[in-house]
Amino acid sequence: MGTNTMFEKDIIHVDQVLRAFVFRCTPDLTTLAYWRDRLYILFESQHLNDYQRYWVQDLIHELSEFERRKFALNERQQRLHGINSSTR
Repeated sequence: MGTNTMFEKDIIHVDQVLRAFVFRCTPDLTTLAYWRDRLYILFESQHLNDYQRYWVQDLIHELSEFERRKFALNERQQRLHGINSSTR
């Protein structure tokens, strides 16, 4: 299967936005859900070649890892905040 440049450009756009803003700015979970949905829509496309599908799959994995770390950090912060609030 040849390269579909429309999908290639969309993958490049999502990749750049995730790296420039999402992974660096620690957004809320609503924003993460939007980008996850966007990636799944791309992944399910019948027009991707193997390289593009792998690229999208890699971004999905990175986003999942980012969400896991963010969720763990939020839990730790909430526990610490609860401990600090109860000691006052």
